[in-house]
Amino acid sequence: MSPCTPHRFYFAGQLSSVQSGDLTLAEGESHHLLHALRLRPGSQIDLFDASGCAWSARVVGERDGRAQVELIERLESDTSTQKPQLNMAVAILKRRAMDWMIEKLSELDVESLQPVIAARCVALPAREAEPDTPGRWDRLAIAAAKQCGRARPMTILTPAPLDQWLTRQCAPAHTVYAQSDSSSRKLGQWMAERIPVDLPLWIAIGPEGGWIPEEQNAFELAGFKPVSLGSLTLRAETAALSAAAVCRLI
Repeated sequence: MSPCTPHRFYFAGQLSSVQSGDLTLAEGESHHLLHALRLRPGSQIDLFDASGCAWSARVVGERDGRAQVELIERLESDTSTQKPQLNMAVAILKRRAMDWMIEKLSELDVESLQPVIAARCVALPAREAEPDTPGRWDRLAIAAAKQCGRARPMTILTPAPLDQWLTRQCAPAHTVYAQSDSSSRKLGQWMAERIPVDLPLWIAIGPEGGWIPEEQNAFELAGFKPVSLGSLTLRAETAALSAAAVCRLI
């Protein structure tokens, strides 16, 4: 972040309904502002919310451990994501890989992430199956949005078994799933040939062991096309980032 660029903070409420006045930041954002960055009254910051609405603001103080900020001016914010909108469905990974992937997909402007439960998903250790896991994923997406400057955080949908998620895929979109068969069209080629080009994209990435035949059949029945990410065997998180990067560059 440039020294001249104000630090960005996430506001959990609706900034679009606010006209002026003072706001109180949530506990986590307050701790970051007051104790990690040690910002003092008078420091200028930017606030943004889940819709992409943004304001410039000024730190005015602290109350009961929460940062108090004064709104200054509503900012013109580009709430559109990359065109076309990119969404990804990824088989749930181990904690460290999943956390890292969420951060990097956020930086690559993925609009939404659907964690899916596939046959070859590695069983999550008990400590990773905690109720707070979705909350941790959301916090990672928010932190990445603050760092990279995207208008709004990546949406992380509720984890679902693959077959259940496929039955809900009814909105018009270009849909593909990555598979290890190098004879399939490469993702970049498929991107260049798709018509119309402005439909949202859904790209599904499997677990380390890949999709089982029954899952590939389910994709085909749901209208998903197979694509290749190249001849090398990639880790699942690497495959997800590679696919997102290809879409960002075309």
